Amino acid sequence: MLIKGKLKLQFDEALKLPRDLKIIFLSNFIWDLGHGLYYFILPIYIRDLGGSILDVGFFYLLMNLVYFSTMFFGGFIADRFERRKTIVLYWLTTSITPLIYSFAEKWWHLIPGAVIYNLAFFSPALNAYISTVAPKGKTARAFTFTEAGYSLGMIISPVIGSLLLSMISFRKLLRVSFAFLSASTVVVSFISPQQPLKVKEKRSLSKLSYIIKNKELMSWITFSTLVTLVSSLSIPFIPPLLEDIYSFKKATVLLFGSVFSLGEFLLSILLGLVGDLKGETLALTISVLSIALGLISIGFPYFLWLGVFLIGARRSVTSLCSSTVAKLSKASLKGVTFGVYMVFIGVGGTLAPYIGGLLYNRSPQQFVGLACTSLIMLSIPLLVLAFTAKKILLPLKSS
Repeated sequence: MLIKGKLKLQFDEALKLPRDLKIIFLSNFIWDLGHGLYYFILPIYIRDLGGSILDVGFFYLLMNLVYFSTMFFGGFIADRFERRKTIVLYWLTTSITPLIYSFAEKWWHLIPGAVIYNLAFFSPALNAYISTVAPKGKTARAFTFTEAGYSLGMIISPVIGSLLLSMISFRKLLRVSFAFLSASTVVVSFISPQQPLKVKEKRSLSKLSYIIKNKELMSWITFSTLVTLVSSLSIPFIPPLLEDIYSFKKATVLLFGSVFSLGEFLLSILLGLVGDLKGETLALTISVLSIALGLISIGFPYFLWLGVFLIGARRSVTSLCSSTVAKLSKASLKGVTFGVYMVFIGVGGTLAPYIGGLLYNRSPQQFVGLACTSLIMLSIPLLVLAFTAKKILLPLKSS
């Protein structure tokens, strides 16, 4: 009854969030209705096109490298240009990726689509937009709510994708995905315009220097890099793991994608509530331990579905880290701050899939064991921070 009451309270609070956050939620939902038709089995598609497990790791390394290397410049764009136009341009540019994928004959033909999808010059504008629109004291909830739109779409889309694969080819499925992504772009265009906060103009280097000298902010950003690295090691390799160990076909693996996304959705809501009430660091500790428990569980057939569900806590890691950065950043420098933050965690996000690929190539069992051990070790300093770092332990009163 207590959990039911908390969920009802969270739902009621979500309904009170600003209109623009609801539009972003809806756009994210439609986006992943399309994106989720294929994304969970993209690693399998890479192997079908002749790629090895190391090629899968390299592919995701390249995606993250492009994403995070362009993210930094996006921070300056977010603080200089009107954010609604920037966000719509971001949606419009990346929506053509599944269409490009649908024409691939070899695995490396997927690379142009991956590069376009991960050009993140305009991504910090979305984080800055959300943190600016978020009501005072509800920053974590605003981020987890909008992120939950992705997860909700991902719950439904793999089931649809699994059904469609029995009727159409994978290439046609990718073109259906393109239609959904285009519709999402139309929806997000209805958010309100948002100008960056007008302050006395500083040179870019001065802005960057101010952020780097903020020891509290930079300490958290640096630690978030480690959190991202450890929590991202296993994610791209869950579908190949299901195929290699349990011999599941694409349609079945897609159904596991739905379970994974259900975990993302429910856990992001619950952990967002924990983040607002008890602090982001405690919520992060729970997220990391959930991923570890999930990885352990997928080694046992009877707990396979539960394991995949728990690994869905990975999305909460992203939103909770972003929420803390938003709280620690200066209002007039949020765009640049998120640019710096995304570059740093990009180091972890870029290295993780390649390291994971090397480990998986040696032994899937060893890969799972090392990933679990790393997550459990990471939870120890997180737990210490949860009860010692006052600004992160307690909900901050300002955004």
